[in-house]
Amino acid sequence: MSAPVVPAAGGRLPTAGERWLAAALVLAGAALRFVDLGQQSFWHDEVHSVIMARGSDTGALSETAFNTHGPLYLLMLRGWLHLFGAGEGPVRALSAVIGVLGLVAFHRVVRRYLEPGPALVALALLAASPFHLGYSQEVRGYGLLFATGLLAVEACLVDIERRTSATFAVALVATMATCLSNLSGFFLVGLVGVFAWTMGRPLGYRMRRFVAFALLLGVLLEPWVVSGAEGTGKFHVGGAPSPHSDVILAKGESPPGLASIPYSLYDFTLGRSLGPSVDDLKQHRMRAVWPQLPIVLPALLLALALLVRGAVVARGARRSVLVPWLVIPVLAMALLSSVNLKAANSRYAFLAFAPFVVLVASGIVSIRGRFVRVAAFAALLAVFLVADEQYFTNPYYWKPDARAACALLRREVRPGDAVVGYALQFPLRFYLPDSLVMLLPPDSAFASDAASARWLAANVRPQQRLWVVRCNGWWVDRTDRFPRICAQRRPSEGAWAFEKLPVQRFGPEAPR
Repeated sequence: MSAPVVPAAGGRLPTAGERWLAAALVLAGAALRFVDLGQQSFWHDEVHSVIMARGSDTGALSETAFNTHGPLYLLMLRGWLHLFGAGEGPVRALSAVIGVLGLVAFHRVVRRYLEPGPALVALALLAASPFHLGYSQEVRGYGLLFATGLLAVEACLVDIERRTSATFAVALVATMATCLSNLSGFFLVGLVGVFAWTMGRPLGYRMRRFVAFALLLGVLLEPWVVSGAEGTGKFHVGGAPSPHSDVILAKGESPPGLASIPYSLYDFTLGRSLGPSVDDLKQHRMRAVWPQLPIVLPALLLALALLVRGAVVARGARRSVLVPWLVIPVLAMALLSSVNLKAANSRYAFLAFAPFVVLVASGIVSIRGRFVRVAAFAALLAVFLVADEQYFTNPYYWKPDARAACALLRREVRPGDAVVGYALQFPLRFYLPDSLVMLLPPDSAFASDAASARWLAANVRPQQRLWVVRCNGWWVDRTDRFPRICAQRRPSEGAWAFEKLPVQRFGPEAPR
């Protein structure tokens, strides 16, 4: 499909060498996405995906199909689990496959905006991107959101220009697939509305066609829309995740409100494996940033300078597509977060990532001096590759090691021992057998020393050995109050420092 509303830059066909180079970049990106898929244990959201794909309560297909957390991906994952099992590597391979298909879809669509040479620059950046790599190795549907969003934007642009029943149907199906990949795909509806109003009107596109498109989309997706609305909660600005926590104003990896906009651009550039880790940012906020500024700031300024330059040099239809495509998903995510309807997460703005990469690549190729142009590209590519290397080799950026911690518990816990786990439960439940009962303190157990002592006395007998397992425990117990109270009442018998998941064992209480 092609549309004159977004003419291919110059219209030159790629040479045989450029086609081979594009294939080599896709293969390099594919190899990177399949590296060490099973290296880390599943974390909370990944376990949640596996549980929802199986059908969390009854195992029924309807539980998976009508889930609001990306049912299209979950249905694919359900079939994948039947074929390949639930091991970390095999399960993540589905996301890796989708990530590779995203590379192919990206290069196909990006040729509408850039000449073959600059399009290869954009493809190289995406292939090495730590942001895209991370979601290509995670058991979540955001890689599918990226790929379907690319195809949906192209299909909607074609419908704006051609306006046939066939183009309308293709645009509708592609947009439905994007929304069913993740509900943040609905940001695409606002984006298409802007395209229809700005580019469509000179071409004779009537807004009633867009209204019919949006209404029909809403009717077809009504079960997921209603279910998603029921789970969002009330509009309110700010608010801690619980009365006993001051972790952040709204849950999520990104800062809430408008602060999520610069953070999303930071995340698009560096991913989660350069600069402070997500856990450090959540716990210490700006205190985690200052020591990393000599690394983070130059890389971020380079990417933002290239992004702005790319937006400035984009002309005509290219600017009218790329700039709104970047701005609207990021802004919509920030506005929803401002009223705390949904936590801010840069992954919810994944629809904006493709134009981000295209505009950065445009900024690079627009530099006149060859040496400076090559240096800018090499510097940004080097930042991406360093972040990729850290992603694979530096445990500081890894997920909580629930797999190793639960292997210890399976091996060492004796009948009669008490096991207490907090705050993220899904990873612990996933890796522990059903026969091993784990106690889950409520948030109120961490409100004060007295509250922790009362809960401990009410739920653990004095003669029992006690295991305390903290999976991101700082979320509810930032000062490690609970293990401190345990240590005051019981002798310590051991401590194991698994990555982001410490385990401690305490003996029976001493006679008073």
